[in-house]
Amino acid sequence: MSNAIENARKLVEAGVILLKGAGWSDEQIAPHLPYLAAEAVKFLAAKAEAPAPMRRIDTPNTRHLYEIGVRKIGAAERIQVEANTRGQAARIAADAGYVVLDVNMIG
Repeated sequence: MSNAIENARKLVEAGVILLKGAGWSDEQIAPHLPYLAAEAVKFLAAKAEAPAPMRRIDTPNTRHLYEIGVRKIGAAERIQVEANTRGQAARIAADAGYVVLDVNMIG
């Protein structure tokens, strides 16, 4: 069984357990199984398409948050760095092994 099918099955089983915990009988749950399966597939598809969370480098005693466009091993991405100045933010990112492409203050 493929991993995606197994994950959808686990979500449907979890939904059934929750409904049984709420007092539903098997006869009441059965007509809702196609809906539970469809929702599980939609959830897993949305989760697969969600972007990875942005990496953040925290620095003590700083006043601003910068979003930096960087490149590491060929792939461009964006990270967040806490720093007092744009130059300091770029240096922190470079020290972490990134090639800095741009620096923008966001907070």
